[in-house]
This record gives sequence, C-alpha cells and structure tokens, in this order.
Amino acid sequence: MKLNKDCVINSDGFLFNPHSGESFSVNSTAMDLLSMLKEECTEQELFEHLKDIYEVVDSTLKADLDDFLFLLRIKGVVDE
Repeated sequence: MKLNKDCVINSDGFLFNPHSGESFSVNSTAMDLLSMLKEECTEQELFEHLKDIYEVVDSTLKADLDDFLFLLRIKGVVDE
C-alpha cells in the first residue's frame, strides 16, 4: 500500500488530494502513518509500529487501523 503520489501533505498536518479537491487536517498519529505509507509500508508494518507506541488491545488497534485505511482508500489518498 502506498500514498497516492499526487497527494500533498505539509508539516502542519494538512493533506490535499488534487484529484478530488478535498483537503484534510490530520493529527500526529495520522501524519506518522502517512509518512510510512510514502515508503510503501504494509498494513502489518503499520500495525506493528502502532503497537510499539501505544498500549492497546490488538483487536481494537486492528479495527481502528482498518477504519483509517478504509477512509484513506475511499478518499483516494492511498493506492493499493
């Protein structure tokens, strides 16, 4: 999975998708994940990264990550 090469993210947490014209404001955790997606990290690598940072039940983390990635997909921010 990788970040759509046309999407622009600035250091203040604003993401712009020029294909849809939509812009989003993201928090630091999302910024971290988006930077990993620039490097074409897998979903498992994203999961392991978050698991190392946060104390959360695996099933909750998986569900939250799945929701986040689903939103990125439907908004055209990531390519498969």
